Amino acid sequence: MKIVSSRIDPIIELIKGKKVLDIGCVGLGGTDTYGGINWIHGKMVKVAKKCVGLDIQKEEVEKLREKGFDTRIQNIEEPFDLGEKFDVVVAEEVIEHLSNLGIFLDNIKKHLDVGGLFIISTPNPHGYEFFLSILLLGRTLANPRHTHWQSADTLKHLLESNGFELIHCFFVEGKSPIFMRKVIQYLFSWLPQRFARDGIYIAKKKAEDI
Repeated sequence: MKIVSSRIDPIIELIKGKKVLDIGCVGLGGTDTYGGINWIHGKMVKVAKKCVGLDIQKEEVEKLREKGFDTRIQNIEEPFDLGEKFDVVVAEEVIEHLSNLGIFLDNIKKHLDVGGLFIISTPNPHGYEFFLSILLLGRTLANPRHTHWQSADTLKHLLESNGFELIHCFFVEGKSPIFMRKVIQYLFSWLPQRFARDGIYIAKKKAEDI
C-alpha cells in the first residue's frame, strides 16, 4: 500500500493500451465536466485501446454519444450482457452509490477477460476529514446519495466473497487549492496511510471464475 496525490493518475497508468469498460462514465458534474481535468472518462479514452462507457444518466450519455464517445445507457444493478469482454473494468466513485452489490459484481465478472483487472475507487470511511467533520460539526461530510461505506477490510471481504482477489490498493490524499484544507492536510500529514480520504483498489477474478 502507498499514498498518492491523485486517484486519476494510477488508473490511467493501469489502462494504457487496454480494452476498458468504464462504469459511471458521465461523472458527477455531468456535461459540465467534459474536457475538464477531473473528467476521468475523457482521460481514459485518450490512452486506452478501446473505452466503452456505461451510465444510467440517459441525457448525458446521449450527449456524449453525439460527441463521438462510445457510451451506452445501462443500469449496472441489473443483469446485462454487452456481448464482449474487457481487459479492465473501472468503477470510479461508483460502488458507494449502489444497493445491489451482488448483481453489480456478477456483471463485472461477466465482462472481464482472462487475467482482467477490476479497479475501484471509493471514499475511505477512516479518512481523517470525515472524523474531523463529525468531531467539529456533529455530522459527516459524506455525500447523502451514498448508500454505504467500504473500507479496505470490508471491500477485501466483499470482493473475495464474490469471486475476486484484491491484489493491490492505494490511498489517495489529493492536493487541495483551498487554503484551510491545505493547512489541515499539513497538520495531519503524519497520520498513517489508512487515514487518507479515498482508496483505489485493484482486483482480479479468481482462477475458478475465469
